Amino acid sequence: MPTAPIIEFKQVSFAYQQLKVLDKVDLQIEAGEFLGLVGPNGGGKSTLLKLMLGLLQPQSGQINILGGKPVEQAKHLGYVPQFASFPRDYPIAVAEVVLSGRLGTHKHWWSRYKAEDKAIAEEVMQQTEISDLAGRSIDQLSGGQLQRVLIARALVTQPQVLILDEPTANIDHRAEADIFDLLKTLQQQRTIIVVSHDIGFISQYISRVACLNQTLLCHDPKSLTGGDIQDLYHHDVQAIPHQH
Repeated sequence: MPTAPIIEFKQVSFAYQQLKVLDKVDLQIEAGEFLGLVGPNGGGKSTLLKLMLGLLQPQSGQINILGGKPVEQAKHLGYVPQFASFPRDYPIAVAEVVLSGRLGTHKHWWSRYKAEDKAIAEEVMQQTEISDLAGRSIDQLSGGQLQRVLIARALVTQPQVLILDEPTANIDHRAEADIFDLLKTLQQQRTIIVVSHDIGFISQYISRVACLNQTLLCHDPKSLTGGDIQDLYHHDVQAIPHQH
């Protein structure tokens, strides 16, 4: 008997005042999938994420997260923002940043960390290979190191779905490959959704690519052509240089 999608959008539309951003979007994401979300600026990617996270509600259509109600969405989802928007000059150590992700699992935000919280944080730091950075201030980290810290912070909530917004923006190619190798490993235990502009690079990692520009179409990354991308971005582009 087939299982229900872990995330499902049914004919979802959304507009800011008179500006339509999403138009009758259908999307089904299966458990254990690695989905790449691409599209031009203003095409609706951020709005789609906010709807997925329960920060916005669809003006028409329906969203199901693990079959639960919208108010239950957040506890199943881990979100990693772009680190460029993260205040790096704040004097806080790596271990504290990772532990802060556990606050969302407490009934009261002012609750003290429990032994379980610290044990989960230590396990996640080992998994993301940042244990040796635990006592270091975040303003001393490279871009790739900070990205791993933000991933660890999201993972301590033990989410079934990990959502990352441009996780390799502003870091070098080696660090980018290291981050995606980590995500591929994390996919063994959860669903991964990545927003990216680097379609050629992520195509070697993802199982499907969702192309969004108000409307949404999904493709096998190996069959996505330059013409498909031209239709999405509305200008001439090169065909994707697939890597193997």
